[in-house]
Amino acid sequence: MHGYDGWMWPMWAAMMLFWLGIVVLVVWLVVRFARPHSAREDGNSTARRILADRYARGELDTEEYTHRLENLR
Repeated sequence: MHGYDGWMWPMWAAMMLFWLGIVVLVVWLVVRFARPHSAREDGNSTARRILADRYARGELDTEEYTHRLENLR
């Protein structure tokens, strides 16, 4: 019966680390993929990107672009 004492502790510790790793992985996956990608972005940065795209396409002149950019700050 004394032969079991040597390997019980490492097996128990390995099992606890395994399950802890599984729990951490599941929590990370839920947090990572719970929200849609568009909700992860700041609304202000999205507005700035749209504004920059419109300026690059020539829909806005420099004065209007800078005025709208200042309003976003």
